[in-house]
Amino acid sequence: MRLTLKSVQQQAQTAGYEVEKVASGYTVNGQTFRLLAEVVNYLNTCLEAPVSLELTINEVQQIAQQMDFLVQPAFVGYEIFYHGQVLGLAKKLSEVVEVLPQYKEAIAKYYEAELLEQVVEPEIEFVDIDGFYNFEALVKGEMIAELSHDAFNSSNPWYVSVSGIEVYRSALYCEATDWVKSQYVAGTLSQHEAQKVQVLTTRSERAATIEVLEQHGDEFIVHNCENNHYYVVRPNHVEPKERCECADCHYRGVKCKHQIAVEKFLAQSLEQAIPSVALPLDDLLDIPFDELTAKDWERLREYSTPTKSMELVAA
Repeated sequence: MRLTLKSVQQQAQTAGYEVEKVASGYTVNGQTFRLLAEVVNYLNTCLEAPVSLELTINEVQQIAQQMDFLVQPAFVGYEIFYHGQVLGLAKKLSEVVEVLPQYKEAIAKYYEAELLEQVVEPEIEFVDIDGFYNFEALVKGEMIAELSHDAFNSSNPWYVSVSGIEVYRSALYCEATDWVKSQYVAGTLSQHEAQKVQVLTTRSERAATIEVLEQHGDEFIVHNCENNHYYVVRPNHVEPKERCECADCHYRGVKCKHQIAVEKFLAQSLEQAIPSVALPLDDLLDIPFDELTAKDWERLREYSTPTKSMELVAA
């Protein structure tokens, strides 16, 4: 017997139930269902009214499509898909029709639980700002963090920055976004800004590992001993993001350790080029302590006041 409203009505009436077609679907003794397959499943499982099903694969596929399912013939029956994933296998088409409402109910409960979990999750939007794997994490339009990709770090290329300072690294983009979400929920994301001074100090210290190899006008060739990479530094370039070839500078426009190393190199070169003029020892005694150089202190240590015999002259 085919799955039609008339055939279902006839079989339901023999068991004492009224099946009617309404605007929102179908009713069984006043109880509303959206699909006729749900009516059959209700009659068979809940009311034990014998309703038989004899359907073609096309008819079952149409029923499944209304419920966002896909049914395809398989070697040992029929596979049931939902959004590209196989949910189960049925041997008969009648079994497919009976199980579809059950799958639909289970999926609805799953998404209902997922929506409840989303209520407590932060509404953070990750926006691609330039198409080069640089993202801003926004909450109500306000940026709380930045995500970037470091092509030179193969193990942990994704890093999170707060107030321009790197605070976290991970291997995957999803790990970085999950970290931002968890830190924001815990209320600890803004605390990473307090690490700014410490990180800046660390960046300055890491500049000591940079070797300035060559200078060609305003361009400097430097060697990063940590990752064994070479970079071109242009400290006077008008565009901050073009002053070094490293990702730290190119994507965030900050003063990287390579630029700091070049600044130190130029300062040392200038100091060596300017001849120092030794001040008279007596003049050194009038200079504040914080303005004295190492050579000044060395001269002061060697300085000794001449001792002369002092005669008391009576008035």
